[in-house]
Amino acid sequence: MFHWHSRKYKTPEISEERRLQLKKHAKDYQIPITDFNLWELALTHISCSDTSNINSYERLEFLGDSVLGLCLADILFEDYPELSEGKMSVIKSNLVNEKTLSFLANDLKLLDIVKLGNGERLHDKRAQEKVSCDLFESTLAVIFIQFGLKKSRQFVNELLSARVVQALTIGVDDAKTKLQKITVKIYKEYPVYNIIDTEGPDHGKIFTVHGEVLKDEIILFNAKAKGRSKKEAEQNVAQIILQQMEESQDEKLLKELAQIN
Repeated sequence: MFHWHSRKYKTPEISEERRLQLKKHAKDYQIPITDFNLWELALTHISCSDTSNINSYERLEFLGDSVLGLCLADILFEDYPELSEGKMSVIKSNLVNEKTLSFLANDLKLLDIVKLGNGERLHDKRAQEKVSCDLFESTLAVIFIQFGLKKSRQFVNELLSARVVQALTIGVDDAKTKLQKITVKIYKEYPVYNIIDTEGPDHGKIFTVHGEVLKDEIILFNAKAKGRSKKEAEQNVAQIILQQMEESQDEKLLKELAQIN
């Protein structure tokens, strides 16, 4: 059974036992949520939903993705006035990627309270990472709906402030820039990236990108990787190729890698 939330969407009715479970989880992990019916919707995997997918977390994830981007952009703009637009963009893209968000979701133990359909177990590590990221964004959407942007920004800042400081102190892992510097200097070529597949709904597409490093039209290194955006997938590809380079026996290449790192 569902009832209409004041903002004109349906939220599931939950048992008292489930309500107490969510209330305890919110308290234990300092998640500022008191609307547990809405949070239940934010924790409901698509495997529980009907064919319309509106009774899963997907719509909330869509909202949370935008809220997260706005909160982090505001934090970088207001708290770090010395940063250029380019630097803010690089830091933001490195902090809102799937890997970082899945780590945050794991810190909040969101997979422990996700609601899955019959037969869905998330055994695959890739699936766990994707769902963890979705749960973080949908949970943030609940905070935004309940308390607005100020509380959402506070929540994001508490979770990401240390990572922002780390990025400013030791730099962000911009793998594409590193790879391009190396390939241009050694091979006089730019890395080539191509989207080879997309999957998922329009608001939550997963991109698969193939990348390669060539010299005289000969492929020296290549890899493919997934990401929640073309940019993220390309970064993941570049990171894999850099790792391949580090494992090579090319002394000149290893020397350049050491200098850049």
